[in-house]
Amino acid sequence: MRITRIETIPVQVPIRPELVIWGSLGVHASSPFVLVKIHTSEGNTGLGEVSCTPVWSKRAGATFDSSPTTPGF
Repeated sequence: MRITRIETIPVQVPIRPELVIWGSLGVHASSPFVLVKIHTSEGNTGLGEVSCTPVWSKRAGATFDSSPTTPGF
């Protein structure tokens, strides 16, 4: 089995108003996530997600390329 395609889907998940976080780093009213779909040569599809919130992911300077990629293996 080989990975044939990887899809990345950026999403913004709004936080219910009563759960919005107000702090010294600003207001946290929505959470950015990336959904990942991995396709295989046998027709299987796997799903995953990652939080892109800088405070939690520690990737404040990271950029996101939403173009689908296919690994070269």
